[in-house]
Amino acid sequence: MIRAFAIALGISTIRVVGGVFDMVLTPAGYRSQEIFVLSFWAGWLITLGAAELWIRYTRPRSPLLAVPASAT
Repeated sequence: MIRAFAIALGISTIRVVGGVFDMVLTPAGYRSQEIFVLSFWAGWLITLGAAELWIRYTRPRSPLLAVPASAT
């Protein structure tokens, strides 16, 4: 579910990244098509990367390491 939410949120991230890339890369000589492709990939990678980091750092490392409730 977190990954699906990240994909949905990626659309707005693409817009933000696209605006930043447009301001930075247009004076450098990049065309609109190149900026669009770069912002598309960067937007998806940022949101999916953040989702993966969230999943990896908020979940237990291994189910074998978890202490059962009856062991206390």
